[in-house]
Formats: sequence, structure tokens, C-alpha cells
Amino acid sequence: MFCRKKILINTERVIYRFQALLNRIENTEINPLLDKIQFDVQCQAPGMELYIKKILSLFPENSLKRGHCKTISVLPPAWFGKGSTPEAPIVVNHLAEAEDKYSLACGRASYLLYPWKNPYEQKIELFLFPDYIDKRVAKIFLIYSVLHEYAHTLQKPSYFWLVYAMNCLHYAYPEKPTYILKIKGKDVDPKKWQDQFMLRALNYPPITTYSAIYENADVTLRNHEYVADYIATYLMGIAMNHKMPDRWGGLGDRPELKNKIQQFLEAEAIIEIV
Repeated sequence: MFCRKKILINTERVIYRFQALLNRIENTEINPLLDKIQFDVQCQAPGMELYIKKILSLFPENSLKRGHCKTISVLPPAWFGKGSTPEAPIVVNHLAEAEDKYSLACGRASYLLYPWKNPYEQKIELFLFPDYIDKRVAKIFLIYSVLHEYAHTLQKPSYFWLVYAMNCLHYAYPEKPTYILKIKGKDVDPKKWQDQFMLRALNYPPITTYSAIYENADVTLRNHEYVADYIATYLMGIAMNHKMPDRWGGLGDRPELKNKIQQFLEAEAIIEIV
């Protein structure tokens, strides 16, 4: 996940709009389910683990039970290098190698690739922003990144990089879903749920500036990023979209999609075969 100059500047201009969100996180009690996640803070960031746990506690309890996040690393700043594309991002650790100083990496979720243990375990890497970014803006993007990346850990198992990785390792990818969600009393295949959600979501413009980047990308990648941003927007109550000022209402103008995201987050995983 990454951001660009325009959305950084716009966020700074409307910082007051995020105050309710910041207050809500400060007053959130940490869910003890998050103790299962291992943290690795590789830079000077006092209180960072506790703050990330507060952010994650915005997720309903069933989401925290379903998420397969094993580790969260907090890393020094990183940028997107020259030649990066949505399908093939290039993350660099030195500003001199970046497209520009505002092409900042925010975070990423990736599979640990231990199919003989648990093929769906994931790690989240979060990149702190450099000192030249307003600290208030940096905090907002941290919140956004944490929610977006954790949302990816709820989207297992049917996505192309997992299929590709398991094929490379010569492990058979299961044709049947490895778990079923219980939504409104019905058993639902999570991939079918996402496909149906996207049929409705595509009737609207992209919810965020970030998801708009994937509008013409590979369909599977696009859907993966769209749903993660819908989840982040739902939990934040505000959309990170510098082109559409009316997006500050979150999902208020998309009640059907808002309801479906809520049902997805509160759903229980009733079958799981690893």
C-alpha cells in the first residue's frame, strides 16, 4: 500500500475531519485476542505496539478470531522506486532510489509460505513515515494502513499470489473453500461473497484514491484491494479520497455495501481445514 503527494497534502488541510476517529482509537480498549500476534518494532517508536493494538481493536471480535496475522513488523521509512506499478511495486529503503520524496510505502501483507504448517498465515509490515511528513498525517496513514493490511488477512484463501506461490512449491491448491462464513444464518463461501460484493461495488466510483489505482488492474488484484479499502473505510468512518470531498462521510451514501461489510466483519468462520 502506498500514497502520493496530493492525498498527503489534502489530508493535512482537512486534519480536523479525523479528530473523532483519533479520539475513538485513544478510548478503545485493547482486545485480548490480539495477544496472539507477535510484534517486531525495528525503530524508535515508543508505545507503537499498544497503539496498533488499539487500532486493530476497531475490528469486531469475530474478525480478530478469523484473521491469520502471525506477525506485525514496524519498519523505518520506505519508498516506491522508479518503475513501480500496482501489479509490480518496487519498495526501496533509500530516498535517492525513490520516484520522489512523497512516493511513500505505507504497509503490506504477505503470506509466510509455510504450507506444511498453515498455508494462510500472513505477516504485516508497516513503514513509518519520514520526519518531513506532518506527524498528524503520519498517524492517520498508520491507522489506514493497519486496517487495510489486516483486512487482507481476512480475505484468504482464493487470491492469485497464494495460488502462484503454492504452485511454485508444488502444493495442490484446494478446490473447495477451506472455511465457510456464517452470514445472516446462511453458509457463505468467502470468495463468492467477495465476487457478489464487487458486482455491487463496481456500480460506484472507487471508494478511495488508493483503490482507484487498481481500477484497470488484474481483476483479482483489483477486487482484493477494493474490499480491503471498503473495510478500512467502514471502520474509520471516513474515506481517504482527495478527489471526492463527499467521501468524508465514509460509506454513508452506499448503505447496501456498508451493511454487507458489517456482516462480513461480524461473520463467524464455522469450518476451517488447513
